[in-house]
Amino acid sequence: MPYAKIANGTVVQVLDHLDGVIHPALHGGYTEVISSVKEGMTTQDGQSFAWPETAAPDPVEPVAPRVLPKLVFFQRLTTAERVGIRTAGKTDPVVEDWLAMLDLIENVHLDAEDVTASLGYFVNNGLIDANRVPEILA
Repeated sequence: MPYAKIANGTVVQVLDHLDGVIHPALHGGYTEVISSVKEGMTTQDGQSFAWPETAAPDPVEPVAPRVLPKLVFFQRLTTAERVGIRTAGKTDPVVEDWLAMLDLIENVHLDAEDVTASLGYFVNNGLIDANRVPEILA
């Protein structure tokens, strides 16, 4: 029969035998148990053992994608910003490409890398103020 050391109601060690493994003065800290007892099991009485109940994990709330219809996205830009971007699109191939890509979609995904990169490009080229980016992406 194996022996278990139990601390605070939890099996912390299971040994096949005590003689020759631990000092005889420590034998009193071990309880003879059935062979199915394993480390980590719990007991209330030292006779019956079970695996501790685990709490169900907190439910994870899915994060909804932040998507706006194209019109609503453009309404977040000021008139001056929209005009500046459209004007730049006539001479700047990067802005022209961004506008062309927008023509192909119905919705703007605010967290999409191309959206955030484009806004960064607009900031770097003076088309929008850096302080406006959080407002536009809010």
